[in-house]
Amino acid sequence: MDSYYDQAHILTALHPRTQHVVLIGDHQQLRPSTAVYRLSKQFHLDVSLFERLIHNGASHVTLLQQRRMHPKISRLIKPYYPQLRDHSSTERYPEIRGINARSYFMTHCHFEDDEGESHSHLNTFEANFVSALCAHLVSCGYEESQITVLSPYLGQVRLLKKKIQRDPTTQKIAVTAVDNFQGEENDIIVISLVRSNRARQMGFLAVENRINVALTRARHGIFIVGNADMLEKHTLWSQILQELRSDQCFSDAMPIVDREQKGVYEVRSADEISVFLDSKVHETGGEGMVTMDEYKRSLEAKRSKGASRRGKGDQAARRPDSGKGTASSSDWRGRPHDHALRFKHGGKAFWGERR
Repeated sequence: MDSYYDQAHILTALHPRTQHVVLIGDHQQLRPSTAVYRLSKQFHLDVSLFERLIHNGASHVTLLQQRRMHPKISRLIKPYYPQLRDHSSTERYPEIRGINARSYFMTHCHFEDDEGESHSHLNTFEANFVSALCAHLVSCGYEESQITVLSPYLGQVRLLKKKIQRDPTTQKIAVTAVDNFQGEENDIIVISLVRSNRARQMGFLAVENRINVALTRARHGIFIVGNADMLEKHTLWSQILQELRSDQCFSDAMPIVDREQKGVYEVRSADEISVFLDSKVHETGGEGMVTMDEYKRSLEAKRSKGASRRGKGDQAARRPDSGKGTASSSDWRGRPHDHALRFKHGGKAFWGERR
């Protein structure tokens, strides 16, 4: 029996003559869900029988060797599973095509969208970037069936599907919520973390079980897009980011490989990726042209302005949702990076970096 089932499901399945029950699973992945939130909050019905037995000292055996993830991927979750070992077969996976890394975190500073009527969280910048990145991976030789896109939020899943299905070359790429992909795997996993706000509300990203599931689905390569500033104070995320930084697998740009030019190019937006694609489907009109320094200066200015308003008794600035918004102010858009190199590709020019 799997550890995802709650205690009630298992107990009702046991016959009075049952003599032996074997539970197999991982209590550190997703917990069971309850239809009524109060039942999990007040009565802990989201704790599986498997987890309850382990926490109460029941004897158990833990498998320590994994055969799914390349070591460059499994290292991300070793703070969570410190005894985890990699089978030798995982080191023989093929090299990644189209990206100069096997595991990579691209950080950005674009705020999530207002919730609106969706009652979920969206990030249009991430959806545009991920859809363009998937098109690039397919153009580099991957089958659509080899790529899966994950996000913790159903609203973002719907937006990603809409963006990805615009391109005929990526229409069959699977897009799903992290919670619905437990127990599954694929060669390439692309993750959109979504959360990016001044209030630093992490939501689902703070749940270690979900982090665990999201980061353990990939066999060959994993690529994460999110605002790292949101994650720095979370213990597990800070360890993951530190590991990625240790070998330059963390930046505000994705190092994509162009087959024609045989070079590595740093891209920061869907527009910059679209330069390497035959289609204009992924062009957004200059989205993403902002540096981290610009972001931090703007954030500090807005914080100072907010403090000034609070001093004048502006209660609206105290509301929890007052920090939400999109990074779409005109002074952030359309400007080249301070440290960028303008280069041409296929008769076009844009701002980026070439390694």
